[in-house]
Amino acid sequence: MRKVITLIAVLLAFISLQVSAQDRQISGKVTSKSDNLGIPGATVIVVGTTIGTTTDVDGNYHLTVPAKAKSIQISNLGMKSYTIDLTEAKNFDVVLVEDVLQLNQVVVTALGIEKEQRSLGYVTSKVSGDQISNAHEVNVVNSLSGKVAGVQVVSSAGTPGASAKINIRGIRSFTDNSPLFVVDGVPIDNSTVASTSKDYPFNGNLEEVNYSNRAIDINPDDIESITVLKGSAAAMQYGERGSNGAIIITTKRAKYGQKTQVSFSSSYQFDDINKTPDLQSTYAQGSGGGILGGNAVYNTTGPGADGIWGTGDDKNGTANSWGPSISSLGLSSVDNVKNFFQTGSTFTNNFSISSGSEKNAYRLSLSQSNQTGIVPNTEFKRFNVRLTAQSQLSSKISMATTASLSEDGGSRAQNGSNLSGVMLGLLRAPASYDLRTGESQNWEHFTGYQWNYNRAYDNPYWSVNNNTFNDHTTRLIANVALNYYPVDWFKVTFRPGIDTYNDDRKGIYAIGANNSSQTLGGQISLDGIYHQEISSDLFATVTKKINSKISSTLNIGGNASQRIDNNQFSRGRSLAIPNFYNLGNAADLYADESKVRTRNDALFADLNFDYNSTLFLNVSGRQEWTSTFGINKRTFFYPGVNASFVFTELSALNGINKVLSFGKIRVAYATSGHSPGAYSSINTYTKPFFTDGFTNGFGFPYNGANGYGISSVIKNPNLEPEITKGPEFGLDLKLFNDRANISFTYYDAITTNVLLNRPVPFSTGHSTILDNQGEFENKGIEIELGFTPIKTKVFEWKIEGNFAKNKNVVNKLAPGIDQAEIEVGFGDPG
Repeated sequence: MRKVITLIAVLLAFISLQVSAQDRQISGKVTSKSDNLGIPGATVIVVGTTIGTTTDVDGNYHLTVPAKAKSIQISNLGMKSYTIDLTEAKNFDVVLVEDVLQLNQVVVTALGIEKEQRSLGYVTSKVSGDQISNAHEVNVVNSLSGKVAGVQVVSSAGTPGASAKINIRGIRSFTDNSPLFVVDGVPIDNSTVASTSKDYPFNGNLEEVNYSNRAIDINPDDIESITVLKGSAAAMQYGERGSNGAIIITTKRAKYGQKTQVSFSSSYQFDDINKTPDLQSTYAQGSGGGILGGNAVYNTTGPGADGIWGTGDDKNGTANSWGPSISSLGLSSVDNVKNFFQTGSTFTNNFSISSGSEKNAYRLSLSQSNQTGIVPNTEFKRFNVRLTAQSQLSSKISMATTASLSEDGGSRAQNGSNLSGVMLGLLRAPASYDLRTGESQNWEHFTGYQWNYNRAYDNPYWSVNNNTFNDHTTRLIANVALNYYPVDWFKVTFRPGIDTYNDDRKGIYAIGANNSSQTLGGQISLDGIYHQEISSDLFATVTKKINSKISSTLNIGGNASQRIDNNQFSRGRSLAIPNFYNLGNAADLYADESKVRTRNDALFADLNFDYNSTLFLNVSGRQEWTSTFGINKRTFFYPGVNASFVFTELSALNGINKVLSFGKIRVAYATSGHSPGAYSSINTYTKPFFTDGFTNGFGFPYNGANGYGISSVIKNPNLEPEITKGPEFGLDLKLFNDRANISFTYYDAITTNVLLNRPVPFSTGHSTILDNQGEFENKGIEIELGFTPIKTKVFEWKIEGNFAKNKNVVNKLAPGIDQAEIEVGFGDPG
């Protein structure tokens, strides 16, 4: 890799020395037809090259143009572009008119390829950076909530750093249904990884704390736009990585010729509980109106006067709240829920500086966010620095680079299926018992043990201060994009990128914590998570005009990626010294380690035809090789086709264009795949483990002995990808000069070869075999609406809404199997 980087650097240095002596200078002014004023920030670019600049604050521009250049194009957001023929023009002043309909709007599609919105035969949804930053969410995924039809965002909790789940058009797999995230052309990781030991028998995401999904590392204020690719036709060029759709993030960058701009913003927001559970506050604990245990008013569990847990002051009682009225006991009702939660806050600062010359441009941004939670002793902090730069190395070569460094983490509270979780102890304390006090003591005894009403759970105040969990993540996302224009109709793009992070975590259960019987003596866990993905794209773009009405564009090339995930987990239990949280203080030690490496290579082609800007046809295909398949089947082909018809371009409809400003019919059909997890085709040894769904189970090491056995799941060298295919139909309309718009989409996606563990007779020595057996179907509609009641030069009022309906059906499982177990727990749901 170092040799490749060195070679590229030498090549770029050599190319940058090539300067044409025949360049000429042109200058002009860009004004607006509506007010005859200069337009600042308009883009001026030499057609077929990367040479360009932007207008100054008065609309003036100066540009060095190669002698062979034939034309320049001038454009500005929301206005129709204008092309000047350099072979004939003597005056380079331009008047731009407003593009009310924005019919030539460009969107970023798969692999970062830009296409006109009108040419797409599938639906895409674009969310602007302003919409993202105005949501004031720390987690960028939460910013998408409610903004795109067919996209479901679920926030797992209201605590700082909590994960958010995103799903597009329903469930397609028993394994992974998360869309691919791409930042400036670089695929990035958005997984949510639990710190769970290999000897834990249940779902690690259901206990301990709420972990972050890794998209939280992105600063929302750095985002220029987000494009959501929903169906197989839209995301198929990402292969098995895009089988669940894709979230394409484009970050902000400076323009060529831009004057230096400095920006600073600060925001502060409060978070508060707006509704708590309705709990009775009239009766004390007891049964049948009486107090269980004689004169016991409430049941305090904790150390007695002698400091020994469970004796002395430990009294008899019940968790049932069917005793006498609280007032009859001379006590006042306590609202433990209201007392526990606090007002949270989020304080964010963003700073950026951007500037550009005729051949270079850069943007540097710094951001800091500090969030405190509604749960005491919880917080999440994040610091981001991002640099984007672009340079015109010559008239035929340009380079753009992006580098982002983030550092974040915080303190998290115990939650979920966890007896140390704050909600169990909080909601199951009676209204006659104040969790903040315990008879003459506060919630913590002088010995360090806790006071609580119910000995089965931790006092939430004690838990948030003693059962702590802290994490710290450092992440780098970077890429370089090289563009070479040998002629005006041919471009070559090479884009290598990297996404890597280290996530260090430390979790503590203090002595006496009730999470499980194993943690009563105290527990320390250390988890080191490492992720790295190196990817590269190399493709060529050929644009040719066949005749006066037909033009075509071909994108052809390949990409490769390698992902590495390492995890080192260690744990210590039975602490000798209280409050000394070091593995050397533990009598019972445990450790495990995992390393996963996968590779993916592909060749792709994407061919587009444009007939008179009215009829568009796209044919594409991807041949993919993935290391997670067995030796018998390693490569698969995914085809796709889509078309769009802009029927308002027909001359016969000119008479109704004042009402129907734009109309497009689109249709698409494509195939996408989803590969199995790493090492799914190889039979491996593993540590045997047994559980009954209620206890923590039994496994190795056991009684001081360690051992391995053949996995209970038979792996399959003949696995194939889960295949999703089906049609998508849509209609896009703009009415009354875009004062109203509607987008309607219908889809029917069938997923076959669904991977599941099919039961086999236990006489085989195994329990299941991983196989392609199931079939899912997702059928639905999506509607996006927009209306602008008021639009003036100084004020605009927009109303937007969306509706989506998805029907998800499991059509079949394995032959003879009518239910598949998807979770090990109390009820084994299937």
